[in-house]
Amino acid sequence: MKTHNDQRFDMLDGIRGVAALLVMVYHVSLENGLNYLPGAWAAVDLFFLLSGFVIMHSYAAKINRGMTLAHFLKVRLVRLLPLYFIGLTLGVAAAFAGLLNNDSDHLSAGGIVQSSVLGVFMIPYGRYTAWMGLPHVGGDNVFPLDPPAWSLFFELLINVVFFAWVARFKTIRMPVVLAALAIFLLARFHSGYVHPGWTSHSFIYGLPRVTAEFFLGTLIYKHHARFSKHLVLLSLALSTAVFALFFTNNPALLLVDILLLTPLAITSNAAVRLAEFGRKVCATLGEVSYPLYITHVPILQTELRVFHIGRFSPAIQLAIVCITATVSALMLARLDKVIRQRLMRKLLSAERSSVVRLDGAAAP
Repeated sequence: MKTHNDQRFDMLDGIRGVAALLVMVYHVSLENGLNYLPGAWAAVDLFFLLSGFVIMHSYAAKINRGMTLAHFLKVRLVRLLPLYFIGLTLGVAAAFAGLLNNDSDHLSAGGIVQSSVLGVFMIPYGRYTAWMGLPHVGGDNVFPLDPPAWSLFFELLINVVFFAWVARFKTIRMPVVLAALAIFLLARFHSGYVHPGWTSHSFIYGLPRVTAEFFLGTLIYKHHARFSKHLVLLSLALSTAVFALFFTNNPALLLVDILLLTPLAITSNAAVRLAEFGRKVCATLGEVSYPLYITHVPILQTELRVFHIGRFSPAIQLAIVCITATVSALMLARLDKVIRQRLMRKLLSAERSSVVRLDGAAAP
C-alpha cells in the first residue's frame, strides 16, 4: 500500500522534461538567429509552478511534524547544488576558452574571475556588485557564466519563504495565493518586464513572479486530487496547448498560458496514472530535465568557442547542441544521483552523531 508521499506524478515528470528540451531550443535558436519558440521562456514559469506543487507534496507534512530549517536547507542544497556547480564549472571553462580563442564577447580575465567567485556563493551580479571595479561578463545576465541559474537563486529563496510560512501557519491558503498573484500582476504591468528576474535591471521583479507561481503551485497540489485519474486526453490537450503557445511571443497570450493553461495542465496531469512504458518515458524525461536546464547554455558556449560550430548552418548548430546537451544530461543525471546519495548518507550520519552527542551531554 502506498503512503501519501509515495504518490507518483509521472505525467508531471514528462512535461517538466519536455519543457527543459524546449528551453534549450529557445536559447540555441536565439543565439543563432533562428528564433524558434520565442515564448519558450514561459517554461521557466512552468518550472516554478511545478516546484510549488512538488515542494508542498514532499515537505509540508514534514515541516508540520517538526523538520528544522537547517535540515530542510541541507536536503534542498544537496538536491540542487551538485549540478549547479557542474554548470558553473562548464561556464567558466567556456568563458576562458572564448578569451583564449579571441572570441571575446566582452570577456576579460578579471571579469571571469569576478563572476566565478560570485557564482560559487550564488550571488547574482547586479549594479550593487559593480563596486568591485571589474568588467561584467555576459551582457546583463545576473549569472553570466550560467544564465539559467537565476531561477535557481529564486528557487532557494522561495523555498526558505515556504518553510517559514508553513512552519508558522501550517499551510498556504487561497487568500495568500491571490494576494501573491495580485502583487505579481501589479509588478509586471508597472515595470513593463514580461519575464523578469534574469537581468540586473529586472532582477527585483523576479521575486513577485516566482512567489506567485510557486504559491499557486502549492494550491494546485492541495486540490489536484479532485480530478479524475482517467482524463488522459484532456491532460494531453492542455499540455499541447501550453507548449503550442511557446511559438508566440505575445505577452497577453503567454500570461494566459502561465496563469491559466499551465495550472490546468498541471492539475489534470497530476491525476493521471500511466502504464509501465509511459512511466519509464516520463521518468527519463524528469531525470534529464534539471541537468539539461542547468548545463545547456555552457555547453552551447563551449561548442561555439572551442569547436566553432558557428561555421555550420543554424539548423545544424541546433541539432549539434541538442544532441550533445541531451546526451550529456543523461550522463549527468546518473552522476548526480550517485553524488546526492553519498551526500545524503553523510548528512544523515552527521545528524545521527549530533543527536547522540546531545543525548550524551544531557544524560545525568
